[in-house]
This record gives sequence, structure tokens and C-alpha cells, in this order.
Amino acid sequence: MARRSDPIQSEAMRRRIVTAAAEAFAEKGYGGARVDEIARRAGINKATLYYHVGDKRALYEAVLLHFLSGAWREIEASIRACRTGPERLKALAGAVSAMAASSPQFPRLMLRELAAGGADLPEPVLRGMARIAQVTGRILEEGHDEGTIRRTDPLMVHLALVGATMALTVSAPVRKKIRARGIQVVPGMEFTEAISDFLGTLFVSGLRSDGAATARRGRQAASGRERSHMEASQ
Repeated sequence: MARRSDPIQSEAMRRRIVTAAAEAFAEKGYGGARVDEIARRAGINKATLYYHVGDKRALYEAVLLHFLSGAWREIEASIRACRTGPERLKALAGAVSAMAASSPQFPRLMLRELAAGGADLPEPVLRGMARIAQVTGRILEEGHDEGTIRRTDPLMVHLALVGATMALTVSAPVRKKIRARGIQVVPGMEFTEAISDFLGTLFVSGLRSDGAATARRGRQAASGRERSHMEASQ
């Protein structure tokens, strides 16, 4: 009788392979990374890699979906307790920055893909990216309804926020070199390393509604959402 594989061990092996693949893809891109190199990094043979994850395309998809699902959970958890649009927007910036800092391979991977026009992005990954962009859209729509955020293009805001986070995260070594040489872009001003605070404040300031005319509509929208949540919980 064939032995059944242990689900816990199988999942641990899959995570091990995905971690090794993330490092290889971040360093060399999809085209430059090799399956045998990924297997070597994971400390296994190619047959084991193919059994647990699949071919190179499946590996790449698994890596990107792993990052995206983690980012989505982080974002949803961060905005859940926020009461206003600006608070949710700042929480979004903080969650994206935290994900980029904790998974440094992801910004490098995504910047490679953006530079290549998304040539190697599988459709499930594109859908995962859209799912996160929809959260940004929801934040902006709710902020507009409550009168705290002006109407704007949610996809452009999302791409600007995520793109800036990725670029600032990846450029950390360059900033370090500039600082080490005593170079100041503005005399007397130091570089900030608080990426989430910087971007959160920047985007909230740029998107904040500049009038009180929509305040009543905002209160009505917030009251309506509270009633909907109460009814849904009953």
C-alpha cells in the first residue's frame, strides 16, 4: 500500500520551495531563474519540486500569489478598525509598506514585471492584484461618501501608492549610499525612513476633500453602513 503524504509536511515543503523560488526570481527574474537552481536552494531534487508545486510557470504563480494573499490579509486587518477614509488610507499605506519590508523579494519582483510590461504575469496573479486594487477603490468610495476624500481614479491612486512603496523600499541601499557620502538633496533635511508615514500623509493630504458641503452626505452614508452592518450581524 502506498504511503499517504503528511499534509503538514507537504505544506512545509511547499513553503520551503516557494521561499527558495522567491529569492531566485527576485534576483534573476522569471527568464533568468532556473528550476534546478531553485531546487538546490530548497535542498531538494527537481522531482520533489515538481511533485509539490509544479513546473517553472506554476512556481512563479505560487510565489506571486503567496505574496498577494498575504498583502490582502494584512490590508484588510489594518483597515478593519478604522472609522474614516483618511484613517483607512493611512492604514492601507502602512499595510503595503509593512508587506514590502517583511517580504523584500516582492518589490523587486513586481518592479521587474512592471518594467517588462507584465509579460510573465499569470492571469490568477493579475486577478489577485485587481482584488487588492478593489480594496483601495472601496476605501476611496467610502471616503468620498463620508465627505473626507475627493473623487478620483482609484486605479491610479492604487498604482501610485503601491509603486511608490515598492520604489522606496528597493531604493533603500541607494539612500544609504547618499547618506554615507554626506550628500543632502535639501540642505539641513535628512532622508526619512518612515515610508508608510510619509506616503500615508502625502496621499491623505492630496486626496482630502477641501469642502464641507458633502459632510451631511458623509454622515448619512456612514449611518447607512452602520445600519447595514447591524442588520447583517443579526
